[in-house]
Amino acid sequence: MDKLQHIDQLLRSAAQVPANAFVFDTDWDVIEKKLGRRKNRTFALWFFLALISISLTGSVIYSTRHPNLNTLVSKEIKARQSTETNIPYSKSTETDINLSSETHLAISDNEHSGDNKTSVKKRYFKDTITATIPYKNQQLLSSLEHQHPLIKGATSIGLFNWEIEDSLNLAMLELHAAAQSTVAKIHEISNLKRHWEIGPTFTPSLNGRFLSENKDNPNLINPLYKTLVANSERLTFTNNYGINIQYHGESNFYFSSGLFISQRGEKVDYDYLITNFENRVSGVVSSYSELKPSAFEKVVYSGSNSYHFIEIPLNIGYKFDISSKFELRSQIGLSYMALNQSQGKKGDPISLRLNDLSSLNFNTQNIAANVKTGIFYNKKNIAFGLEPMFGANLNTLDQNASLIKTKPFSYGINLSTNFKISKK
Repeated sequence: MDKLQHIDQLLRSAAQVPANAFVFDTDWDVIEKKLGRRKNRTFALWFFLALISISLTGSVIYSTRHPNLNTLVSKEIKARQSTETNIPYSKSTETDINLSSETHLAISDNEHSGDNKTSVKKRYFKDTITATIPYKNQQLLSSLEHQHPLIKGATSIGLFNWEIEDSLNLAMLELHAAAQSTVAKIHEISNLKRHWEIGPTFTPSLNGRFLSENKDNPNLINPLYKTLVANSERLTFTNNYGINIQYHGESNFYFSSGLFISQRGEKVDYDYLITNFENRVSGVVSSYSELKPSAFEKVVYSGSNSYHFIEIPLNIGYKFDISSKFELRSQIGLSYMALNQSQGKKGDPISLRLNDLSSLNFNTQNIAANVKTGIFYNKKNIAFGLEPMFGANLNTLDQNASLIKTKPFSYGINLSTNFKISKK
């Protein structure tokens, strides 16, 4: 083995002899790769053996800490047989006993003897547990099964004879007590009580616009508009803020409204030459002609176009608990958006010259759609929310006669702090 490990050194020494001059560098590369593969295979073998050893060790440790249910059953049967040898057992004498809703998991040892016959009880643990714990809290059973392997085995089998019922009594009663305690806590801190929530919101968002051509306008759009103007307009960041108001009833549905200052717009970076002009027939643009180079116009402007709205939304939402403190809320609805102010400059779709937004006619009454979904952290009198949102105008900002139709949109993260008031 030692010689194999040093074969590369031996071969390199032999290569210095003129008789071995026919050995090329590529041959050495092949030899080194094969030696490397041998080392890799050795490493993989040791890694595989180590993995098997760790797995076996873990299995042994787990089995010692969590004894097998069959082992417990056999031990219990032997103990019963040694202490109660005088009690005859027969399948024909078995009598099913249903656990009522009043007794739940309470286990009694009522034995009826007569003519040397004893009725043996069957326990339907899984069905009883399911009936005891409300449906919405079924996850509690699964979580407790992981903590108590004996419970997991019991609920998976479904029914047991009297031989192992005593070994399960304590565990089942502990499960029942834990379930009742958890359900009581959930009801105690439940968010399904009727209440109002009001608080400030702040929404950093990314804004843009959807552009479309007005087919009802007979004028021809400048062929350079898309390349020089539209492609120079990009998304921009803005901040929205306001007061959020929500009403929560006794169901998972709630209603949301408020008063907000919303901004939408785009980032512009114009830098181009106007090289053509429009030809009109009866006042309608029908074609474009090239300007002389001496008549070219240079357009340079950088900034942000913004549209300021007063927004009043009306949304309907749905919530459900993730845990005792966290819940997921989703809402969708419409917003009335009154255009209050517009700032910036925009390239004209015909002349390509810049127009001030304040001089353009926009629709001051607008309707937008919005959707939000996010996580809320609930405390007794306050809730903190983190909601990704998206909103877009349903109608265009431009008047009906405009050649280009603009629909602003925004998406961002709504950060809210809701104070719970008027609880009932």
